[in-house]
Amino acid sequence: MLTLTTTATREHGRTFVTCRLTNAGEEPRLAALSSPHDAVTPSEHPEGTLRVRVPAGATVGTGFTTAAPPDAEPLATLDSDEPLPDSPDPARLLDALGASRPPRRALVGPASPSDSVAPEWLS
Repeated sequence: MLTLTTTATREHGRTFVTCRLTNAGEEPRLAALSSPHDAVTPSEHPEGTLRVRVPAGATVGTGFTTAAPPDAEPLATLDSDEPLPDSPDPARLLDALGASRPPRRALVGPASPSDSVAPEWLS
């Protein structure tokens, strides 16, 4: 079971919301947080929901900004809280990596084709 606590400060017309998630359980959990206000979340979470892995018996923090006043209630809600296996799910891990790709030469080694556009420092 996760618990969520939030604090908010207002600067330059934006409210900075700090979220603290505490997992008192004996297994890691995946928390999904959202805000009923027009929150600005990091670009890797374009759908407006923050997903945070919380290890067993630990407290982790996250946050976001919003135009809502600091006394608006609620600033953040815990939408879901699901158990996670001890080992990472390969499909979820690949999704988390996003579209980043290493240079071709880093993958195939020095036998790269001559048309490789890898910079010299990778040789």
